Amino acid sequence: MTLGLRTSEKEVQAEMLEVLRGLGWRFVPRSEMNALRGAARMNEAIVEPLLVEAIERLNPGLDEDAARQVAAEVRRISSDREMLDVLRRGVPYKPAPDRPTVNVLIVDSEDPSRNSYVVTEEFELRTGGQREPRLDVVCLVNGIPLGAIENKDTDEPLESAADDWRGYWVDAPQLVAQVALAGCCNGLQFRVGPSGLGDLAGYHEWSDAWPLSVDDPDDEMLVGLTGAFAPQALVDLAVNFVVFETREGVTSKRLARAHQHRAANKIVERVRAGKLNRGIVWHATGSGKSLTMVFAARKLLRIGLGNPFVIIVIDRTELDEQINETLTACEFDGVERAMSRKHLDELLSSDAGAVIVTTVQKFDASLSSRLERREVIAFVDEAHRTQFGKFGMWMRDALPNASLFGFTGTPIEVDGRSTRAAFSPRLDDGSYEPYLDRYGFDEAISDGATVPVIYEPRLAQWRLSRVDIDQRFDELTAHLGEAERDKLREQAARERVVAKAPERVAAVVDDVVQQLRDRIAVNNFAGMLVTVDREACALAAEELSKHLQPDEFAVVMSRSKRDSAPRPGQVDLRRWYPAVVWERVHGRKPEELGEATDGEIPAGGEDPDEFFASTDRAAIQDFVRRIKSESDPLKLLVVNSMLLTGFDAPPVQALFLDRGLRGHTLMQAISRTNRRYPGKDAGLVLDYWGVFDDLQDALREFASDDLTGLVEDSDALIGRFPQVLDEALAIVAGVPTGSPRKRMLWIVRHLTDHPDQAERFERLVREAQSLYDTLAPDPRLVPHVDRFTELMQIWYAWVRGNRRDQRGDTGLRHKVERLVQESVGMDRLRDDLPAATIDAEFLAALAEDDTLSPEEKATDIEAAVVHEIKVRGEDDPQARALAERLRELRRKRERQAQMTLEGLKEWEDLVREHLAETAQAQALGLDDAGAVAHAVLRRAAPTAEENQLLEVARAISDAYRSIAGFDGWSERPDVLSGLRRACVAALVKHPDTRRLASEQQVTDDLLAGLRTLDRTER
Repeated sequence: MTLGLRTSEKEVQAEMLEVLRGLGWRFVPRSEMNALRGAARMNEAIVEPLLVEAIERLNPGLDEDAARQVAAEVRRISSDREMLDVLRRGVPYKPAPDRPTVNVLIVDSEDPSRNSYVVTEEFELRTGGQREPRLDVVCLVNGIPLGAIENKDTDEPLESAADDWRGYWVDAPQLVAQVALAGCCNGLQFRVGPSGLGDLAGYHEWSDAWPLSVDDPDDEMLVGLTGAFAPQALVDLAVNFVVFETREGVTSKRLARAHQHRAANKIVERVRAGKLNRGIVWHATGSGKSLTMVFAARKLLRIGLGNPFVIIVIDRTELDEQINETLTACEFDGVERAMSRKHLDELLSSDAGAVIVTTVQKFDASLSSRLERREVIAFVDEAHRTQFGKFGMWMRDALPNASLFGFTGTPIEVDGRSTRAAFSPRLDDGSYEPYLDRYGFDEAISDGATVPVIYEPRLAQWRLSRVDIDQRFDELTAHLGEAERDKLREQAARERVVAKAPERVAAVVDDVVQQLRDRIAVNNFAGMLVTVDREACALAAEELSKHLQPDEFAVVMSRSKRDSAPRPGQVDLRRWYPAVVWERVHGRKPEELGEATDGEIPAGGEDPDEFFASTDRAAIQDFVRRIKSESDPLKLLVVNSMLLTGFDAPPVQALFLDRGLRGHTLMQAISRTNRRYPGKDAGLVLDYWGVFDDLQDALREFASDDLTGLVEDSDALIGRFPQVLDEALAIVAGVPTGSPRKRMLWIVRHLTDHPDQAERFERLVREAQSLYDTLAPDPRLVPHVDRFTELMQIWYAWVRGNRRDQRGDTGLRHKVERLVQESVGMDRLRDDLPAATIDAEFLAALAEDDTLSPEEKATDIEAAVVHEIKVRGEDDPQARALAERLRELRRKRERQAQMTLEGLKEWEDLVREHLAETAQAQALGLDDAGAVAHAVLRRAAPTAEENQLLEVARAISDAYRSIAGFDGWSERPDVLSGLRRACVAALVKHPDTRRLASEQQVTDDLLAGLRTLDRTER
């Protein structure tokens, strides 16, 4: 959208409604909508006449009385789960005792053209509560408010809209059940989320207008409205793309992101069309492929395919557990998990359709053509693996006519292995379709679906890419016989020998511990140390035990049938089996977890002798649970090959890489760190091996375009850091030298007077803190630390001046606060920066403080007065009077060489007068509205009798409570007109105020003052 310097909320809303009308919504003005709802139904968000009419239309044979009964049932629904259920299945209705119950459709998601689509604005809910919601824009589907948007002007932060929604969920709980999509918009930014969300973090940008298109893809509002609020899209999202997810006993409502909605629908449409029965969903690792499968599977079961089988095929036990955990968490009923090959055979032989989760290894020749005649759709997770050997062949033989969709974040096209050849249809020109849907790393980062990943080379002298392997190999194996040395001469074996040199292991572990303590765990994040083999895991663990407590790290590696008591000088691998590590920490065996079963479990690697005891699996599951917990002391997992793929632990920020990974394994390992988590701005890959010295070679099987956004060099961030400092400090370049009080006052005044600069300053400070948080304690930051500390002191002065720190928000991250504490001291900062508010104790405390000069006391008073004006709002009569007297005192102060005791008294008198006015209003028994009116009247008619002023003020207060005392009234022209008429009527009743009734400035001042109460309540 084209914007000037500021676009008002009204203008934003007008443009929004124009877009929605263009998308097919019928606009009904507020007055007509209120008449349609009727006075008796103004407390309800569902518009009954529209719903009754739709029920009759969608259910032929149902008369109006029956439709009203069904509508009444819908109106009584208070649970969002129940509402979602009736949107999908209809409302159970028994027309007569002797007739069967039928499901009455209230929204048609199969043929959305049969629904009615009405949009309106300023939608009131007269609930009778202290705050009554007024929804800016409401999208009614068959009279149900499935979509609603809260708007702000372009100068207001989007958080204000999210705050309004948070209040609405409390003030009108019916909205939680009835609204599927809630939008937040300020004209520049547009975010959507499901109902019931708390803060803005739960909302996300809708980044794609698909299946429609827009002229300006950078216009967030236009894209979001077109992609998520077009009539058919809104119905589809409300019915098919909302889930309830329960994890760790906490249930959250989830709405699909744009790429999940797009990919799932492309799969559904391809299955429906029946022409091209396969395709690749190429989505960045960490962007929610499991949920995409859930959404697609759920919709496939609803589109009239009969009893289809939806088979989710994975290739690792960890992924089997993960996808089943996701399906269970999302309350997906009817999912069957194939526990064995025999169980899979039984499930595939069933007459009823189902959603089946299985590992690809359960397919073999015995299942040939098992589902030859059935509607089968297979989702193959991590489709770049295991599809080029016998298991992939047997899977296809068992499902010869299945629609095959490969999900991957790392498709392969190298050495005769082609993900496209395995899963893409051939096009008319003979080539393979590149992908059905793609969502790259850069898109995921831009949307906030994942965080960027930063790589950083560590310990140059120990990186394998920098070491003379042959020379070090000869040195380390000089004590061995020639036969033993010959066994180790193969390149990979020589690298392992060099990597496990005692002095190198000690150096790497020492750095890992330092980085973990100073950089990762300090923010309650965690890390993974990836080693070259099982012996390296044990060696690293032995070294880690010298630095960390037993419960601060864990080892995840397999056993081997060849493991035995070590020879002198060798490490005992048995000491670091997962179950043994667990028992050493807890003092009991993992069987007591209740998750272990008898027997051995193959490790699934290249060595057939490697395996896991069932107790190891139980211990590993507990390690995974603990590493995901912010409060648990476990902050480091030592691994060799496990958990590098299919492991989703958002608190994991750092990958300590001491193994020469390549290709898709490297890409998957990097992506372990890119999950979103509160306070986590970036993942980190700390490279001890030298993989990133030639990243292009390590990832040669991928085109360069495919890697955009995968990982960023920390050098780029180091280069960006001083640029951000320059830009931020330039905004406050005029801050004076001298006392912290004077500096704070200047900062508050400057940024308050220039809100555009304040917004940019806050954005740059957030970026600077994020960079410091990600990079510290990197020594390359040292040249910039003093300037960064200066910026943080200025930032804290801004926070302090706004009293945000009194609400527990210092605005400083943990590492940054520690830096400021070390360099200046937070206590000293708080003492130096005045943050008092004007009350009865303020002047008394100031007078008793002998440590402050008159200049400093005047500065404290000015800061308190500035804050009082800001809190009250510029239209508040007392605030305007304060501001006028403040300007006079500032002009006097500028002419004085120094602050005298006489000058200080004038500042103190300013506070005394303000307190006296406030006390007078309270003594007169006036509420806020009456106090505002009395202050305006006293200034407009200083000679009028006090009794007359009080009667007028009370009459205006009564009118305010009757006409306007609800949230958002000040933006309604009809309420403003009614309140103005009430003010005039009150003024003309008394001789001393009658003349004021004809002075528009007086009524303007009264309305302006009363409007500040609306902003305060909101």
